[in-house]
Order: sequence, then structure tokens, then C-alpha cells
Amino acid sequence: NIRSMARILLTKKSRRTRTFQEITGTNEHTEVLEANGSVLSILDWVKHAKLDSSQRRAFEVFTATFILTFHNDFDMSDTLNMDPTQTEAIKKEGEKLRLLSDVDSRGKQLICLLHGPGGSGKTTVVDLFIMYCREFSDYIPNFIFTPRTIVITAMSGVAATLLMGETTHKALHLNTKRNLNPEDIELWTETRMVIIDEISFASADDFKNMNNKLCVLKQKIYHRYGDLHIIFSGDFRQLEPCGREGKKAVYYENCPQFKNWTNCFIELTGMHRFKLDMYWGFLLKRFRSGEVTQDDIDFINKRLVRNGKVVTDGTYIPEDLKYATYFNRDRDAINTALFEKRCQEIYSLTGHQPNDTIMILADELEVKNGDKTYRPFRNNQLFWENCGEDDCKPPRNRGRVDPVLKLFKGCLVMLTVNKCVLQGEANGTQAEVIKVRLKHGVIPKTVLLNETIPVAAVKASEVEELVLKHLNDRIQPSEFTVKTSKYTFNAKIP
Repeated sequence: NIRSMARILLTKKSRRTRTFQEITGTNEHTEVLEANGSVLSILDWVKHAKLDSSQRRAFEVFTATFILTFHNDFDMSDTLNMDPTQTEAIKKEGEKLRLLSDVDSRGKQLICLLHGPGGSGKTTVVDLFIMYCREFSDYIPNFIFTPRTIVITAMSGVAATLLMGETTHKALHLNTKRNLNPEDIELWTETRMVIIDEISFASADDFKNMNNKLCVLKQKIYHRYGDLHIIFSGDFRQLEPCGREGKKAVYYENCPQFKNWTNCFIELTGMHRFKLDMYWGFLLKRFRSGEVTQDDIDFINKRLVRNGKVVTDGTYIPEDLKYATYFNRDRDAINTALFEKRCQEIYSLTGHQPNDTIMILADELEVKNGDKTYRPFRNNQLFWENCGEDDCKPPRNRGRVDPVLKLFKGCLVMLTVNKCVLQGEANGTQAEVIKVRLKHGVIPKTVLLNETIPVAAVKASEVEELVLKHLNDRIQPSEFTVKTSKYTFNAKIP
């Protein structure tokens, strides 16, 4: 209530020692004002978190808007019996917050596009914003800040894991055909704001669906997005969204829910990801804005690689280089070649098969025949030796199937389906292989790569689970497991 808010403003004025390590990347201690909901504290957090000017403006608008949701809950008649000092403090602070969040220009509801390329600091702004709001909420009696207070989502699973959120489709029930039930609606009772990342992946239909679902979830049918504050975050200058055939980027379509309703635009201009190589950062920035020069093209072509060497100076490429390929079949071929090279080097050096390496062979294969029944496939070896990952297509391209999964301790893998987004296990999640647990009593066989290199191998049905570790150290617990599964897919078998 208003008394509590006034009390927080007038009493929570001390400075606390913190590091902002997640924001600044350093363990430097600093003294910062408590998150008491004042404009002064917001500006102090900006200063000590070392945000750039565009990040600063985004943090100011978002944080002031969130705090004003509590001011808007006030019954001003309660001020009649309040101490005049408290009444004056809360009224003045409300005016300052409205000025900071630019309410008079945009209106009471915030519908913002936070725009900028990768590395400009969008995630950093959201992290600091959530940190402030959580601390501020802790001071409010009988109020608990939960993941439903500010619902954090992303249009892709892997982006959601970076924000410690969930997919927009799941959170907002975008794929739900049934009518939303009271239990669905109750979860949104205390929600004050929604963040939707990777918004460039959304089509006009997605925006319409988001609006319709939020109106129902907040039980405000005739309000835009259910009268919730909305932050769309992303980059419309990246590749256009993939998905179903005919899906277009929203800027090609008539979409008032986005084009007409957005009342706040903030462009982040920082280049934090390139602080150790600003020349490369500015070059990529010119590519993004369509201002690439011939000098930029010539610079990139100086690093042309052929047969593992840089053409211009003959230097070898690093062993841990990451490859970007246009086709999945090229990625599959490169990974296989690197795996074989590693096994060959270990075998040549030690005379023994690698003890940290294993191949997992897809088994229990069945083929659908003419009468649409499944029969056992009798030539597994033909499948293993002649088919790669790109030759196996699950229905609607959901997930991937590798006939022979080639692993070693410490190798990098990627999840291909949304397993549990809230725990960081999403399509596109990168992880490191820690171990492969086999079922009780299973002893790996030895197979020969290229008829010369011995490697341990097991069938998929003999594997209990894979133990993996997230590359993103923000996700805790860092280790998780993946069990074998049955898949239906179309395969190109010679």
C-alpha cells in the first residue's frame, strides 16, 4: 500500500556493497543505493553498473515503468491519515518516475521495441532490470517477486535459456487451440510486465495471437495486450525468420499490433562483444547496416582458407576453430572428418584405441512397408556406413537423427529439440560431453574406422543416458542428462 511505499522511500536510503559481476564482468566492489523505487536509486544503479548511454535509457524506462505499476495501485484517499512528509515524498517520487519513463509522451502502457545487434547489451539491460525489481520487491510487505511478476520469454528456445525464461509460445499458450481455463488465467494474476526476446522471429499472426491470448489471460479483452507493459527485444536487421512456408517478417505485413501500437523505441548502439577487436566490430556493423565497403570485403578475403591453411600467408588454422556451413551435410562431413582425425592421431601416438571415445549406433530400426506396417530393417550396417545426419529427416524437421553419434569426452554437442527450456535445455543449447552411461552389463564392441582405426562402439539401446554440461555458465545446475529416444524419420538409403 501507499504507506509501505512511502516508508521504503524514506528509510531504505543506505548504500550496499555489491559487485554487479554479471553485468560488468568484473569482481570490483562498489557502494550502490538500495533499490527503494526512487529515481535517484535507479540512476545510481546505472552509474555503478557502467551501462552505456543507450542501455542507460532502456534501464531507466523499464525500471520506472515497473515501479509505477505499484503507484498505480494506490488508493490516494489513504493519504488523508498519513504523515505529510510521507505523502509529499510519494507524490513527488511518482512525478519523477513518470517523467523518467516518459509517460506523458507515450501513454500509461509501455509497448517498447528494444532494438540492437548481438553484443549491444540487450541481455545486460534485462539482467540489471530484473535484479533491481527483485530487490525492490523484497522491501514490499506481503509481496513476493516470482517468475510470473515479469514474465520473460523468447521466440526461440535457446534465446529463452539465455534470459533464464521460457518460450513465448509456451508461456502465452500461442499453440493452444482449446479455450484457456481458470488455472491458466490465475497464473497471470500478479503479472505486471512481459518481455519477449528474438521478436524478429514473430510474424503478423504471432503478434495477433499474442495480443488475443494476453487479453484473455489478464481478463481485459478490450485492452492492448491485456493492458500489460510489453518489451519486445531483438534485431530486425538479422536474417529473416525461418519456419513454415510462406512465413514473412512482420515488416512485410500489415500488423497494427506491432507497427501502430509500439509507443517506445530504444536502439542500443554499444559494441561490448567486440571490445577486444573493435575493427572487426565496426566491419560487422557496416555489413548489418548495408554500408559494406570494398575494403571490408578485401579484408575478409585476406583470411581465405584452403586445405587448412590461410592462402595469403600459409599459416595453419587453429585446431579449435569453429566452422559455419551453409548446408547441414557439410557440417556432418566436417564433424566426421575431425572425429576420424582425432582418433587417428591418438591411435598413431599410443598404439591403442582412444579410451575417451565412443560411437553410438542407431538400432532397433524398422521400415514401413506397403501396407503401412513396420518391419525390422535387416541391413543396419548399410544404414550406418552410408547415411549421415543430413540423410535422415524427422517429420516437419523437428529434431535431428544421427545414424552414428560420434562422441568423446569434452566434445561439444547441441540439443535439437526443446526438452525443458526453464532448465536451459532447448533447441540450440550447446553442451560439453562429460560421460556416457551404459546399461548394466553392456561391454562396448570395437569397430574399425577406415578399416584401420579401432574405436569403441555401442548400440543406442545399450545406452542409459548421456551426461552433459551447459556451456552457458549462467544455467544452474550446469550438468544435465539426455536419454535415448525412438524417432520416426525418412532416410535416404543407397
